[in-house]
Amino acid sequence: MQLYSKFNLIKDTIKDFNKDENGAIAVVFAILLLPVMALTGATIDYSQASNIKVKMQSAVDAAALGAGRASKTNDNEAYLEGVAQDVFDASMAQYGFTGQMDLDGGFTDEGNYRVTVDTRMDTNFLKMVGKSYLPVSVEAEVFLGSGGNLEVAMVYHISRSINLRKLKEGSRELIDELMSDDNDGGVKFSLVPFYKYVNIGVNSVDDDGNNDGSNIGSSWLTMTGFSNSPASSAAWKGCVGTRKKTHAIRDDQYSGSNKARAIVEHSAYCSTRRLTPLTARKNVITSGVNAMVSHGKSWADYSHLGVGLVWGWATLSQSAPFTHASPYSDDNNKVVIFANDKVQNRSMASDSHAGSWGTSVSDANAEVSNLCSNMRKKGIIIYTINFGQANSGVKSFMRGCAGNGGDYFYVTNGHSIEEAFEDIADDLEYLVGGGGGGDLRLVK
Repeated sequence: MQLYSKFNLIKDTIKDFNKDENGAIAVVFAILLLPVMALTGATIDYSQASNIKVKMQSAVDAAALGAGRASKTNDNEAYLEGVAQDVFDASMAQYGFTGQMDLDGGFTDEGNYRVTVDTRMDTNFLKMVGKSYLPVSVEAEVFLGSGGNLEVAMVYHISRSINLRKLKEGSRELIDELMSDDNDGGVKFSLVPFYKYVNIGVNSVDDDGNNDGSNIGSSWLTMTGFSNSPASSAAWKGCVGTRKKTHAIRDDQYSGSNKARAIVEHSAYCSTRRLTPLTARKNVITSGVNAMVSHGKSWADYSHLGVGLVWGWATLSQSAPFTHASPYSDDNNKVVIFANDKVQNRSMASDSHAGSWGTSVSDANAEVSNLCSNMRKKGIIIYTINFGQANSGVKSFMRGCAGNGGDYFYVTNGHSIEEAFEDIADDLEYLVGGGGGGDLRLVK
């Protein structure tokens, strides 16, 4: 009964309100209509401003990227701002905007290039409440990279079981992404394929891959004094192991008892293909990749990964045994890409593993971990690619080896191998600002 009474009271009030002819209702309606119209109009105005901002953001992104690419050949700020303005205007014209919006462009303290556009949109409805325009601001910033040189050592443990075909494909694609055919020397690659030992070559080579004198008799190499020493210099085919244990995780002091050690070894354990020192010649490094062959014996599968890593490191050093690299500096980006699919089962004995071995897997993993740490301390970026080895120890030390911005990849099929190399290529293009012809990236 109470609910019915309240309902009738509301209904009767509405009827009385409708019958009121004294004009008061018109005044009230007019008062209420203004804020309703303002609110509705504000929604329309803000929606229009948001739509314009989306289009401006796309245009300013393109402008920043255009100026960033142009900065590779001309870093004059007035010139670059003009490039940015032209790209921005052309982009906005595609959206139907024919007027010009002035932009500001310039280098940041971090060395990036930033473009900003500040404008305002006239309102249609908000002006009724005193707001005649809405501000619209957009900004884009492109990372131009650290610049300088890029030196990449590809260190591959080429066992019988590794997916060599996909490893070659990924390597060639990486080279293609980072190196142009007329590369000016800003990007260099080395290649260190290894199994039990590394073949550095009887002769040294120049940047074109041509012989440049014999390694025999070099001040950093010894031919005698330990197991597997060659009977004569003529018997040596270019194979080396690690150095003395205290120096096997370093890349310095190749003298006295710490020299590199020539060995004679079965071809199953030492590649007949020599490593490729750093080269700026795309055809030279590609030929080295194409020539890789897998190694190992089904009845004896020996693995110590430090030997490949330390010689890969040596190719990035300016001092002997190799002298193709640039000095360590902020202008020279040095990278190691390390691929492996094996469990380590050999460690260095009391001296080295140039003919004598230990069998402690934990020691071997610790040795490689210390080697990787020393490389990272020199500023080397390390990527590691685990080709499907599920052993927890291998996963652990390979994951721990990666660093300084490099990543660890666990790959189990051709697609994931391809993706790993694509990710590495993207990272390195980003690092040097597309130094090999790659894309720049927006950071804002």
